[in-house]
Amino acid sequence: MPSTALENVRHAPEGWTPGQIESRYVAAQSLTPRSYNEKDRTIEAVFATGYRVRRWFGWEELAIRDDAINLQRVGLGKVRLLDHHNQFERNAVLGVVTDARIANGALVGTIRFSDSDAGLAAERQVSSGELTGISVGYRINKLILSETGEDDDVYRADAWELLEVSLVSVPADPHAGVRSADTLPRKSQMLETETTTAAERQRTADITFIGRKAGLDDEVIQSAIRNNTSLSDFRQLAFDKLAADADKIRISAVHTSVEFGRQDSDETLQTAITGALVSRMSGAAPEGPAREYAGRSLLELGSALLQARGERVSWLGRDQLAERIMARGMHSTSDFPALLNTAGNRVLADSYKVAQSPLKALARRRTRVDFRDVTGINLSEPPRLLKVNESGEIRHGSRVEESRPRYKIDDYGRIFALTRRALVNDDLSAFGDALSAFGRGAAATEADLLADLFLTNGGNGTTLWDNKPLFHADHRNRAPSGAPLSIDSLGQARQAMREQTDIDGKSLINVSPRHLVVGPALETAAEQILATIAATQSDHVNPFAGRLTLHVEPRFTGNAWRLFADPAELPCIEVAYLEGNEGPQLSMKEGWTTLGQEFRALLTFGCGVVEFRSAYLNPGA
Repeated sequence: MPSTALENVRHAPEGWTPGQIESRYVAAQSLTPRSYNEKDRTIEAVFATGYRVRRWFGWEELAIRDDAINLQRVGLGKVRLLDHHNQFERNAVLGVVTDARIANGALVGTIRFSDSDAGLAAERQVSSGELTGISVGYRINKLILSETGEDDDVYRADAWELLEVSLVSVPADPHAGVRSADTLPRKSQMLETETTTAAERQRTADITFIGRKAGLDDEVIQSAIRNNTSLSDFRQLAFDKLAADADKIRISAVHTSVEFGRQDSDETLQTAITGALVSRMSGAAPEGPAREYAGRSLLELGSALLQARGERVSWLGRDQLAERIMARGMHSTSDFPALLNTAGNRVLADSYKVAQSPLKALARRRTRVDFRDVTGINLSEPPRLLKVNESGEIRHGSRVEESRPRYKIDDYGRIFALTRRALVNDDLSAFGDALSAFGRGAAATEADLLADLFLTNGGNGTTLWDNKPLFHADHRNRAPSGAPLSIDSLGQARQAMREQTDIDGKSLINVSPRHLVVGPALETAAEQILATIAATQSDHVNPFAGRLTLHVEPRFTGNAWRLFADPAELPCIEVAYLEGNEGPQLSMKEGWTTLGQEFRALLTFGCGVVEFRSAYLNPGA
């Protein structure tokens, strides 16, 4: 929990988690945005006001003060303009927020559109007044009770961080959006609008109270609010729901010894359920608090979460309970789908680690902040030091520089679903099997890409920046003719690596082999050659015992074998991941074409050869 929320957590609504991400829609004030600057391709917008927004716990308002809003991401250029809060696709980025500030009690700022096709299209729609709705995404770190009411309370976000700004087609807040002129809404105008909507807020509060008491779904409640359903009509809807519930079979409540209502108990429950889900999907024995929930069904696990937040589930049918468990609209980010996603990520990561390619042990790892091609500059060894003459003059030295294009990272992914039917039938095996398969598949994808670096061009490796294969006579890293794996052939390969020179062709760099890579056909022979021999004569000594580490890559066929230097000394290959996304990542959203939750496994990975002098190939006998 962030430190900013510790002193005020008792004032926040029960079930609310500090740091959770929210969004709110805001509307344009005009359809002819005169603040658009065609030359700079920018536009002024009102991002947020103190206007109250309906949440599951009551009303929420944002504090518009310098000490309440964290705009650090804006200064770093990390707040993007998105298309309807789409954080998963690169073409959904429409621009960037270049400036944000407080003026007349509102958070305003400047948006610059991107040069992409999507950015240009959005710019045309905004400049013409066709699209003017704004929605902001933000993270609340401190939420306090500012007003109390008989049915609904008002909570104020006293510490929040701007994460993103989105263009939307259906706005709601009348005080903010794309600015049509240099003027901003006055505070008096905002207060006047809030006064005129007091009756509407009361109707919203009454519908919400009646709907929750009747056990209606949150989507039904929100639909009634949006469609201006009268209170009398909504009461009839609630009575019909209660009558239908009376005919349903009661599901026994989940019994647990956890004391709900305390933050630490809620976290314990979440940890226990996550561990139980991991155990069921992976087959591993449950540990700690997860043991208590290991034998529970999916519906029982989800019911435990709902009951911990004070929701009534005892009279719900199995199908309706499944819908309530998997719904995300009005719950916090620590609900059942989120825990299922957390557990799925653990199963995915475990399967991925088990199936790692041995070639990754030979690679240097890097992280990338974008998808641009990875290039590098190789420098020659530092020049030798020269003797200083009697006059004390020290001469300049220079290093040869060589620029080399290398590789790039790409996305690899698949989508699969956990259906509502599987949840009702308590069938988690297919989901767990899919996660394990995708974890192994991600590792296999990396292994295939790494192996291709060495298997292309007839086994001579990928074509490098000099238009020659990795292993080539001009690189002095390929045996003139194939030879069986032996002490003698290993010695010749080691000598060739030791005699490699710097890129200026003058200085020896003394590359030392540390890794031997073979295919399955040579595995036994390699183990025998690298085994320690208790020698009684000098010519029986094994000079490579304990000096080389053996790796077996099943994608390497035949009798060819390869030597590699320690990647910490001089790496031959690099692997790279997008920053913050090492290995496969699991994300989810509520299914639209499928009744349930859709999950996406995504791997962002790249690899390439960065040096030919640290590897040696013998094509074998």
